[in-house]
Amino acid sequence: MVKIRDVLVGICGLGVLAGQEGNLLTRIQGQSEIERAAVPILLLHAPIEGLTTGRSLLDRRAQVSRSSIEDQSLFRYILAGYHHSYQHLHIGQCEVIVAGATQHIDFSDPDQEPGFVFLGLAADGIRWCKHIVVDSLKLQRLLLQTSELWSAGTSTTASTTDSILEQLQPLCSEETMVQLRLEGQLTRGQYHQLDLNQIRRYGEEHCFALAIDDSGLEILPELKAISAETGERFSPREELMALTDERIAAAHDEQEKKALRATKEDLLAAMDEVKRR
Repeated sequence: MVKIRDVLVGICGLGVLAGQEGNLLTRIQGQSEIERAAVPILLLHAPIEGLTTGRSLLDRRAQVSRSSIEDQSLFRYILAGYHHSYQHLHIGQCEVIVAGATQHIDFSDPDQEPGFVFLGLAADGIRWCKHIVVDSLKLQRLLLQTSELWSAGTSTTASTTDSILEQLQPLCSEETMVQLRLEGQLTRGQYHQLDLNQIRRYGEEHCFALAIDDSGLEILPELKAISAETGERFSPREELMALTDERIAAAHDEQEKKALRATKEDLLAAMDEVKRR
């Protein structure tokens, strides 16, 4: 509790910890000290429902619900951290203000301008709440499809990597954060042609930060990989039929041929059943 110009201000802090679960706000017990304050403020560092991206475990497991904010009566003002973009929300009788970050932290809010909040509070409410934008790093994104990287017969580590660096070059500067996102299907051999270490070193030398997102890559199974490299389409069903027909033709014993035909029919039926599921 602190008195400012004869106004009693109550300040309480709550922050989520790594590995923590549950809604922090539901754990607050009624405190007579806070109830005496003319301006009760909660400093909250936790994910809030509707503002989270859901990418981290804390986002999902330690979320503060809007209903719990609306139901609580201790705090008229919640000054929240954790989230990187500015927000001013009215939830029930409570004012929730997220100051946001003063600098870009990642690429989750590329359109949000970093800054700080200039806030005026009084016993009768908020007098002003202004988000002040500050100079910040620029964000650039480069999306490359695997079909582009290997479309012109590019087949060596050097040429594939050089192609990526050539497209990165105009986006890089000392005041820029760059995200390189790779998407699409590729063979295991093609994946090893991507010299990601060289690309990272280039980013360290030519921009403020380079983030490589390869979560959109899909390495093809061996049979599909052969098909992708040769341009031919392989059907597992056709391959099975061709293989068993060869074995049947090569068999000299009629009983063996009969057994192979039965096996062929059983396998084809099983494949058709899997497709129908």
